[in-house]
Amino acid sequence: MSRRSVALAALMALLVSIVASCALAEPYAPVDYRLYPAPEDNILDGQGLMEGNGFVFYAAKTAEWDGNTYLCGWLGRAGLSADSGIYQWAGNALNHQLVRRGDGTLGVKAPESFGDYFAQDLAFEAGDVEGKAEIGGNAVALSAGDGEIALADMGVRAPTMLLECDVTLGADGCAGFAFGGSESDAAWTALCLDAGRNLLHYEGYELTELDDYPPMAVTRFDFSADQRHHVTLVCENEIVVLYIDDQKALSSRIGHSTDGAHIGVFASGCDAEFSNITMKIPGV
Repeated sequence: MSRRSVALAALMALLVSIVASCALAEPYAPVDYRLYPAPEDNILDGQGLMEGNGFVFYAAKTAEWDGNTYLCGWLGRAGLSADSGIYQWAGNALNHQLVRRGDGTLGVKAPESFGDYFAQDLAFEAGDVEGKAEIGGNAVALSAGDGEIALADMGVRAPTMLLECDVTLGADGCAGFAFGGSESDAAWTALCLDAGRNLLHYEGYELTELDDYPPMAVTRFDFSADQRHHVTLVCENEIVVLYIDDQKALSSRIGHSTDGAHIGVFASGCDAEFSNITMKIPGV
């Protein structure tokens, strides 16, 4: 059986577990919440800030499979315009693996089974630099002053891929992943690690617009706790899920990342370093 078949079988088993738990569990069953103290902000993945459009990842339930617990919910369909950060009901099922962190609170990370599914390494290459950037080994160091953008292009984004790296950025800066730069659309949109606002966010804003409009689809994250953060990016077609420090996630629909679009890293108004970059695609 191929790795893809094994992964699909595992996903089906998990979905069956969810359906069974929903059908058999008594409503409002008591839970000992003392086991998991509530974090200061308990939204683990995505919140819309526009009135009447307050959901990103929603209607989640927990399910267990193979000794792990998963948070299984929905990423809404795209709103009236693509890449807006505004979502409608229904959409695609997404699964986050729940972890108990050192302080007892719950966090989320990419499912461990992805390690078997994304089994083929992609060579890391970066070039076509905009602004100040240094590329060496599997690392990119960027430097951008106030009102400036620095960008390094890492080539065409694979339709299905997993990227991991460590990120260091200035306390008041914004850095992250950029999508675009294709022959059909040269513009770059920004998936942001926004230390200045303590947010992860994506609204389809172009890199040059980040200071012009407020964040609208966000996950709150405290960047002051540590200077170096481990980030995992999982992409399948237009769905892009960003995990950070086994703590929070932001799920997004990024149509601008498909159809030959490139993926890159950027810094806006700060210094940022992306190190230990690895990229993988599904194995045969």
